[in-house]
Amino acid sequence: VVTEDGVYNVQFSFQITKTSNGSDTAYVWLRKNGTDVPDTNTGLYLEGRNDKAVFALNFFVQLNAGENAELMWLADDATISILYVPESTDPPMPSIPSAIVTVSKVGG
Repeated sequence: VVTEDGVYNVQFSFQITKTSNGSDTAYVWLRKNGTDVPDTNTGLYLEGRNDKAVFALNFFVQLNAGENAELMWLADDATISILYVPESTDPPMPSIPSAIVTVSKVGG
């Protein structure tokens, strides 16, 4: 929910994976105030067990104070999920977040 009228950049990345065999598609789109925004759906194809991919998109959307934007997702297969990877000590590296979302006002 935004507090000021304006054009907003809704930017995100989701790391997704699947744990079953076969090929399936995951989808992400923008919803504004509970209504799907036309022409915002994107499909990402996953091929087989343990395949991983990253959705990284941004949407520009006009929002008035009190309105909201949501990122929606759906998968062809129940074994597709948004993946979190914890930090590692061998080799040492930080965790990989499942989702990163930034909402920035970019215009009046």
